[in-house]
This record gives sequence, C-alpha cells and structure tokens, in this order.
Amino acid sequence: MNTKKFLEKYSLNNFPSGLGGCKGENQSYDCCEYNITIFDNKKEDNSIIEYENELVKLHHGSLSETKSNILIQYHNMQIIFDEQWELRMFLS
Repeated sequence: MNTKKFLEKYSLNNFPSGLGGCKGENQSYDCCEYNITIFDNKKEDNSIIEYENELVKLHHGSLSETKSNILIQYHNMQIIFDEQWELRMFLS
C-alpha cells in the first residue's frame, strides 16, 4: 500500500505522520494492519479504514506527548510525511 497516497486521499498530508506497529517494522503478517499516526493534536478516537484491500488503523498524536505508555508506541516508527522535520526531531 502506498501510505503517501492514502494520506492524500483522506486529506491527512498537512500534518507529520508515521507508520508504526508490525508494518512499520517491515513485518508482513496477514493479521497486521497499517498503524498510521497523524500528529495533528486532535483528541479523536482511533478509526479503522479499509483502503486498497488493506486495513488502516488511524491514530491521532501530539508532538508534545510526555506519557511514557504512549511514547513507547512510537518506537521504530517510520516517518511517512514530515515536511518541517518536526516528527524527526520528536522521535530522536
């Protein structure tokens, strides 16, 4: 799946975003969905979208997150979109 096209289709390409979970770690198990986090500071619930016969679990995050139980989920995240390098600096 082309994650950049997914972001464009759903108008999510205005915010830094990353791919996590097993797909983000280059593991392709049949049971793995695409875990995409959009760093838009929204407090929305996660949503699941079917795109190109794949499941995408969409998360919302904040670049000012400090809770360790959430930060650990960003470990090994692959950056999809980060025009201003904000996500790259946050992850480092």
